[in-house]
Amino acid sequence: MSQGNYEDIIHLPHYEPRNHPRMSLVKRAAQFAPFSALTGYEDKVEEAARYVDSRPELSEDDLKALNEGLQLIMTGMEDFPPVKVVYFLPDERKEGGACLEVTGRVKKLDRYRRILTLEDGTRIPFGDMISLEPAEE
Repeated sequence: MSQGNYEDIIHLPHYEPRNHPRMSLVKRAAQFAPFSALTGYEDKVEEAARYVDSRPELSEDDLKALNEGLQLIMTGMEDFPPVKVVYFLPDERKEGGACLEVTGRVKKLDRYRRILTLEDGTRIPFGDMISLEPAEE
């Protein structure tokens, strides 16, 4: 293969500018990286991929046991031992939520608002309760 017209410069050293330092390979690669044309798209994809549980459906037996536990608390709240409550916490951003378990003493049972409040300040709506049972002390 003939080098033809470039024989006079082909063996010269590569030109290095005096006033501008060479760009690093990382910065050079960043010039060619894809840009996000859809602002917020990645956040939406991550949010859609985030797993949440669906609200569990309680059987008649589960509802009966839950109601009996609430009745026991209403009749003797001062002497009632700590309870273990499993409840559904709805997600703030999408359909579904998480099932949580908390143990503590009952501070207040508001029948009008239908909320159980524990001594640590946890407030659990009756409709979100999955199970209620005495906790091991």
